[in-house]
Amino acid sequence: MSFRDVRRFWESAGFFLLTGLVRALPRRVGRAAGTWLGGFVFDVARIRRTVAVRNVTERLAPAGGLPEAERIARESYRVMARTFVDLVRLDRIDRSVTDRVFSPDDVEWFRSMERGGRGAVLVSGHFGNWEIMALAIRRLGLPLRVVAARQANAVVDEGVKRVRRQAGIDTISSGRDVREILRALRANEFVATLMDQDARRRGVFVDFLGVPASTHTGMLSLALRTGSPIVTGVMVDEGGSYRFVRGDVWRPRRDDPDNLLDSVAHFNSFLGEQVRRHPENYFWAHRRWKSSPPAAAPSGDQP
Repeated sequence: MSFRDVRRFWESAGFFLLTGLVRALPRRVGRAAGTWLGGFVFDVARIRRTVAVRNVTERLAPAGGLPEAERIARESYRVMARTFVDLVRLDRIDRSVTDRVFSPDDVEWFRSMERGGRGAVLVSGHFGNWEIMALAIRRLGLPLRVVAARQANAVVDEGVKRVRRQAGIDTISSGRDVREILRALRANEFVATLMDQDARRRGVFVDFLGVPASTHTGMLSLALRTGSPIVTGVMVDEGGSYRFVRGDVWRPRRDDPDNLLDSVAHFNSFLGEQVRRHPENYFWAHRRWKSSPPAAAPSGDQP
C-alpha cells in the first residue's frame, strides 16, 4: 500500500466519522459545533490563515487594519464550516429553514426563468451558504443539478454526491460531462455552479476586487450555445438566518464576439459587490489570484 493509499484511507475514515457525528446532532448543535470548528481551524490549526488575512488586507484594505482583517477572515472560516455542516446533513434540513430564504418576488423570478423554456445557468461563488441556496431552489419544485469538480478522494467524492442525491440534487462532474450539462439545459433545467476559483491558463483574466483574476468560462460557453440565461445569486449567512441576493439576468448574445468576456465581467462585478457588502461570507483562504495575466508581448515597433 502506497503513502497515497494510506492518506486517502485516513481521509475517508475521517470524513465518514465527522459526517456521521454531524448527522447525528440536532442542526442547531451541529451549526454551533461548526462555528467552533471554524474558529479552531483559523486560530489554532492556522490552515491557510496567512493567505486569508493577506487576501482580506490586500483586496479590502479594512479601516481597522490587521485586527479587522483577522476578524473578517476568522468569521469567513466559521461561515464555511457551517456550510460544510449543512452539506453533510443536507437531506435532513427542515423545510422551515429553506422556506424562509426566498421572498415572494424571488419565487416568481425563478418561475419566470423556468417559463423561459431554455433552462438557466445559476452561477455563484464560495460565498455564504451555497448548499442551502441549491436546496431551497430544488424545494421550489424546480429541476436543478449542480456542477462540481471531482474530489481527489473518490470515496469522499461519492459520499458528498450521495448526500446531495438524497436531498434531490444530482451532481454533474465539471469538465467531464459536458453532454449531460447540455442535455439538462435543453430540457429546461437549472444548472448551478461556483465560478470563483482560479482557472489558471484555462480561464480569462477579468477584474475581481480590483485585480485581474483567472476565471472559468466553461459554463458560460455552454449557456451561449443553448441560449440559456445566466443567473447570478448568493445566499448570505447572517448567523442565525439566510438571505438570498440575486443579480441581474445575463442574456447570451451569439452575434457579439465580446459576449463571453462581458458575461464573466458581469459575474465578477456582482460577486465583488456582495463580498464588499458581506466580507465575512467570502472564502478568503482560497488563492483566488494565484495566476497572473500573461506578460504582454513586446511590440516590434519598439527600438
